[in-house]
Amino acid sequence: MPRARAVAELDAEREARRAEALRSLAHKVVEGAPRSAITVAAAETLSRIFEAPAIVAIARDGDLGARASTDAAKLSKADEEAARWALQNGLPTRAQSFPFDAARFDFWPVQTSGGPAAVLGVEDRPREQARAEAERYVELVGVYLLAGVVQSKA
Repeated sequence: MPRARAVAELDAEREARRAEALRSLAHKVVEGAPRSAITVAAAETLSRIFEAPAIVAIARDGDLGARASTDAAKLSKADEEAARWALQNGLPTRAQSFPFDAARFDFWPVQTSGGPAAVLGVEDRPREQARAEAERYVELVGVYLLAGVVQSKA
């Protein structure tokens, strides 16, 4: 029973950190922070939620434009291809999975009808954390990001 309680406490602490990360991003949006600050905050939020390096790219003219990353995350050529594919097809991609076997990041497209689009990426770390549990937050980060980008003037 003590082990179960310790696990439950760790899970509760992790969820509290995730909620705090989302709250911080929401405040940036509500405050009307510049696009660049919101993009950086979105990358930081993903990194805190997934406990891994993250990257956010805003689509401009059909290409991945403005970017923010954490932990000096850099996209390889394979990652760039996976991110573009996710954006063009409106579907997530998984790192190290066909046809993106060499990619290190998972990508999720975030789009609005006729509005801006973005790709959210998190470095794949097939370790301790269950990704399905954290993935429910991707949609929230994407919504905050695009809401901030739409309302921001700079």
